[in-house]
Amino acid sequence: MTTDYQLMLTSLEALADKGIEIEPIVGQAYLNLQDIDHQVYEDGNALQLEYMVTKVAEMMLFFAEGNPRTEELGYYDVPFHDDLGVTGPMYEAYMQVFIQVFAEQLGDAWDAATADAWQRQSDAMLKVIKQHSEVA
Repeated sequence: MTTDYQLMLTSLEALADKGIEIEPIVGQAYLNLQDIDHQVYEDGNALQLEYMVTKVAEMMLFFAEGNPRTEELGYYDVPFHDDLGVTGPMYEAYMQVFIQVFAEQLGDAWDAATADAWQRQSDAMLKVIKQHSEVA
């Protein structure tokens, strides 16, 4: 049986094989959302959206491997984002955009099993974020 980790890693490799730089695509797609307050991303923080793609993918891979890095999320990542004013709905919207862009860019290489794997790990990560967030 193929694990979430294997499915996710395969999808990341497929992006690399296609030469797709997903970071700016996810960042722009998130900034294009109409119902999200993007004020937090002014003054140079918009570039953080691109960095976050790598960080989020890395963290979800850790979750898929059974090492969810809850300490890192609880002691650094979530408090940092709380201080910026990032809310629960903003996290959720980002994760939805993240997965949607992966699906769009991978086309036929994106299947139901891969979608389920990314969604399970996204849900697990959002659950931990909500547990540690003060502004959710």
